[in-house]
Amino acid sequence: MRARGFTLIEVLIALAVVAVALPALVMRVQSVSDNVGYIEEKTFAYWVAQNRMEELLIDYQLRKQFPKTKVNDRVEFGGKEWYWEVEAETTAMEGMYRMIVRVGDNEKDITAIVSGFVREEKKEQTVVQ
Repeated sequence: MRARGFTLIEVLIALAVVAVALPALVMRVQSVSDNVGYIEEKTFAYWVAQNRMEELLIDYQLRKQFPKTKVNDRVEFGGKEWYWEVEAETTAMEGMYRMIVRVGDNEKDITAIVSGFVREEKKEQTVVQ
């Protein structure tokens, strides 16, 4: 009657395969978890930028003015404090401005950039004769 089980060689080969595969698996899991953190940070930064752009557009609709110089501040969102800056650039079309919102940890580490356009309404001039 033949004994059942694995030989010593078979066990050593199986251990060698596991020893080679396990570090690769651990590195892959680490990479995925790093990417999740990066994607979360990028998503929050874009949300902050989009929120700021909407605030600018609503503010313009209510007050008929927007910042034509570079402005910046900090805001808390998603349990983190974000730096944001808004810059208005003139375009080839008179009265049309490109609004650029940059968001990041600080002014040198920008994570998200959102841009949009604002058309400055001309003030009606009344002509008296």
